[in-house]
Amino acid sequence: MGWVNPDGDLFFFGGWGYGSSTTQGTGFLNDIWEYDDSSGQWTLWKGSSGVNQQGGYLSIAGVPYVKNVVGARRGAALWQPDSQGYVWVFGGEGYDSTAGAPPAYLNDMWTYLPFP
Repeated sequence: MGWVNPDGDLFFFGGWGYGSSTTQGTGFLNDIWEYDDSSGQWTLWKGSSGVNQQGGYLSIAGVPYVKNVVGARRGAALWQPDSQGYVWVFGGEGYDSTAGAPPAYLNDMWTYLPFP
C-alpha cells in the first residue's frame, strides 16, 4: 500500500516480496520506503530486512513508542495523511506479535508519522 505525503514524496508500506537475502525466498514485508521525486532517491525508513517478521510493541494499547514494529503484512486498509501528517493503517493479512504463529487476518490499527 502507498500514500503521498504533503511534500509530494511517495511512501510504500508492507506487501509481498523478497527479503534482503536470496536464501529467504518471498513472504510478507513490513518495511517503509520513501521515494523522493525531486532527487529520484529511495530511502528505507523502518522495517525488517527479512520476510514474515512478527510485530513487536508495548502491551499497552494506544501508547506511542518509537520502537514499536508493525508485523509484516499485505492488503491492509490505509487512510491518507491527516492534517498532522499521520497515516492510519488497519488490518491486512500477515503477522502479529505472537512468536511462531502462522499468518492470519489482522484487525489492529496503527498510526505512522513519516519523517520530516
